[in-house]
Amino acid sequence: MKKSWIFIINPFLTATNGSYPNAYQISVFHLTALNAAKTDPFFAALLATYQPIHDAFVAAYNQWTLQAGLQLGQTETIKQLFKDLNVNIKTWDVAIQNVYPDSTPTYKGLLPHKRVPFQSGTQNERLTAIQNLIDAIGSDANLSKLKTTIITFQTTIMAAMGSQKTALQKTGLDSDDVEANRIAMCIAQYANLGAMIQQFATTPEVIEPYFDLKNIRQEIQTVFTKELKPSEVYFIAKRSFKAADVIEFDNTGNTDISFYIADKKDATTSTVVINVPAGESKSIVANELGDITNLHFLIAKNIDDAIKGSFEAYLE
Repeated sequence: MKKSWIFIINPFLTATNGSYPNAYQISVFHLTALNAAKTDPFFAALLATYQPIHDAFVAAYNQWTLQAGLQLGQTETIKQLFKDLNVNIKTWDVAIQNVYPDSTPTYKGLLPHKRVPFQSGTQNERLTAIQNLIDAIGSDANLSKLKTTIITFQTTIMAAMGSQKTALQKTGLDSDDVEANRIAMCIAQYANLGAMIQQFATTPEVIEPYFDLKNIRQEIQTVFTKELKPSEVYFIAKRSFKAADVIEFDNTGNTDISFYIADKKDATTSTVVINVPAGESKSIVANELGDITNLHFLIAKNIDDAIKGSFEAYLE
């Protein structure tokens, strides 16, 4: 493949691809430098053109970060509700035993595995345990008050999970907006670079202070693509995640793929696993992956033992 001429590659687009925080830093740096030189008519003209583009990007970026924070709060609410379930099932169990001792067939029909399904397993499995108990109580008048209590808790936790899903969908819309404004901002900086080169062709060194070279030259990989063999475990990247960092997973293949963080690059599973079905996408905040303080290796796993899979991952 013919290599592109370096001067027709927009370095701002390359440096900020997949990293909105980096784009924010680069834009603020450039705007500040232009402001400092606005007494010069040349730089004043560049500033006048760049300012509204910068403002639009910052507005979109702020909305995106706000939504990520809301997601984090909703995630913490759901975690707390599942912790509450650990306590609630103890209370429900005792209430049932006050009517039907644990040695009776009725008790065993209501809680065949006692408290275990409510205190372990995936969130969906624990929600299923709640629904099974509600169904098992049915029209039993002796447990009607308890059934109402359980349904109220079920409604609360389902509403919280519904709000989280809506927030994740909203972040997808917000990220589309900030992406469009990131591209516009990068094109505007590239245009300013061209104008400065024309203005200072004989002394190009004066251009450097107007651009955030440190972040522009940053080449940390943020976009990852991979085809996975059947049952393959693939180490994506090592990162020190912040709680509100947004990670996007696109399953571009025909098999379900799991993503998780671990303490080593070849770990085959973890405490928290994010499953993305074939052909679907999922946007999460890093805190949803579990212990981001101590776990830094992001891993993908094709959970099909016969079919190849593929994915794209976008990290900040």
